[in-house]
Amino acid sequence: MKNKNLMTIVTILFLVSCGNPELENAKNNLEFAIADKDHYLIIKHANEVLEIDPEDIDAKAAFRDSARVYSHIREAAENLKKLDEVEFDEESLMFSMDTPNDDPMLIEYAIDYFNKNIGEYESNDASFKQLNQYVAGYSEDESKAEITDLLKAKFVILEASKLYGDYIDLFSSQIDYLAEAKKSLKKAEKLDPRFRGVIDLEEIIESRAELYTNYVHAYFALEFMDYASDAAGFFDKVYSGTNTKWDSWIALDMTSYFGIADAYKSARNEILLKDWSLSAVFDNYQNNSQKLVSLYKDLEDEFEDIDSLEPGIDLAESMVDIFKLTEAKGNLSQWNAAMTEAVDRYVESSNELVNEIEIDKLQDDKDDINESIDEILDEEIINAIDSSDFI
Repeated sequence: MKNKNLMTIVTILFLVSCGNPELENAKNNLEFAIADKDHYLIIKHANEVLEIDPEDIDAKAAFRDSARVYSHIREAAENLKKLDEVEFDEESLMFSMDTPNDDPMLIEYAIDYFNKNIGEYESNDASFKQLNQYVAGYSEDESKAEITDLLKAKFVILEASKLYGDYIDLFSSQIDYLAEAKKSLKKAEKLDPRFRGVIDLEEIIESRAELYTNYVHAYFALEFMDYASDAAGFFDKVYSGTNTKWDSWIALDMTSYFGIADAYKSARNEILLKDWSLSAVFDNYQNNSQKLVSLYKDLEDEFEDIDSLEPGIDLAESMVDIFKLTEAKGNLSQWNAAMTEAVDRYVESSNELVNEIEIDKLQDDKDDINESIDEILDEEIINAIDSSDFI
């Protein structure tokens, strides 16, 4: 009997001395994670300890300290995930080139445009005929009493020029996500500036901001360049037409009746009477380009080290000037000099910017960054923190 009791005591002592292997393993892992200052692993291993021994004071303290650091990193990552580079979609317009030419909404739009810009309504056929002449550019003889594909295209271009402003506003509003991510990073840095996760997060935020900027270049700056080139071409035609008319008036001794301003107005109207929507398109893209300048500068305020921002700002500002100068400013010589300066700046900055962007790589870069963000937003860590009742 004594031997049996002795064996029982020895067994108990052996089990006590061995402890709980799973708990000991979790504690050892926690100690290593603390030594490495790896807050992600600290949270995981501390949680493993607390699942076995909910009252472990050291594990609670380690869990709580690391959770504070992680909370700021998590906030930053979640803000970065909110960024959404929405590409311009023609489907968001009231109508597109796929819309049938006899679509009631398109007809209503055309009649409304005629009443506001061309003349007094008589009939749909008469309105369509004049719209094809003064907006689509058909001659009076060729102009048809129906909505043509060319007329529809002019309306699509006009409406797109309006809608682009809304897309820029959407991009501008999302800069707050990048700014908030930076603020969260600073809070995490104050708690543990040497943590590898904090250093990695800083790199991710900078990479995401640069990628966001490249999307702005691709979706707006490069798209607006075609219209800036059209505006510069329009200027050349008006400027040349003004000089031609003025020279002919001098030859006919008509300058006592007409001035250079009349020559300019006549030359400009000759072009606009073949595309009356052009002036509104240029005005809209001038406003869009000005919004783009503001968007770039907001990004520069937060991320001044992004190299492509400077040529982006120069390009957007030069486009504002080009669109603005489709209407004469100052005397003829000053007007021409101002446009020449704007175009020179446009060419230089556009060449520099195009060399900075690899459009084909944008989605791949985005996928890589999102993968890094997803690694930060580890479900095991998040679930452990969200289910904890002592933080």
